[in-house]
Amino acid sequence: MLIKEILSSVAIALTFYAFFPYIRSILKGEVKPHVFSWVIWGTTTLIVFFAQLAGGAGVGAWPIGISSLITIYVAFLAYLMEYLGIFGVRVKTIISLS
Repeated sequence: MLIKEILSSVAIALTFYAFFPYIRSILKGEVKPHVFSWVIWGTTTLIVFFAQLAGGAGVGAWPIGISSLITIYVAFLAYLMEYLGIFGVRVKTIISLS
């Protein structure tokens, strides 16, 4: 059973590692993600996570759950930048204050 927890932890670490450069690029203002796309991806991933939990999934479902939360966070950042007109230094200031 320990192998499942180890592989799930590795998958979660890889998920953070994969998203980190993209989130950094968003905060620098180099990338402007589209809110609607990321909301769709985050929502569908979250639905899959809950479906896996309802089906009795164990720790193997957690990487999908983490991925959905990060995806929704990207959608939130996209919303801040696109609809509230927050770019560059202002986004960095807000993030650093929190």
